Amino acid sequence: MDVNEVTLLGNVGQDPDYHTFDSGDMNAKFSVATSVKWKTGEKTQWHNVVVKDKHLVEVCQKFLQKGTRIWMRGRSETRDWTDKDGNKRYTTEVVVPPFVGQLHVEARGKGWGDAEGGASQGNASNALEEDIPF
Repeated sequence: MDVNEVTLLGNVGQDPDYHTFDSGDMNAKFSVATSVKWKTGEKTQWHNVVVKDKHLVEVCQKFLQKGTRIWMRGRSETRDWTDKDGNKRYTTEVVVPPFVGQLHVEARGKGWGDAEGGASQGNASNALEEDIPF
């Protein structure tokens, strides 16, 4: 197991933002909330996620929205930048890289109509494979 490997089971915090680059590469950015419950309460933690695998970005476009329950595997990456005031800033993200990242839709979020299957469960990457004509 890679020391930076991260596995999350949680809910998408907001509809993903998508970006297509001049090269044709795509990414999706969103947050995921994970929770731990104790007898005395519950703690929710938020994770910034970047999906860089083009096929999984297409799965995100087709299936993800605020509230969707997902299981994913990626790696933790911290990057830094300098803000407009000259201060050094850091952010840590869970990156789902091409070829080795995984993303599964466990339950669809609120707003899915009955025509789209309600709150069905399954593997989003399998749903993408159904669209491949070979």
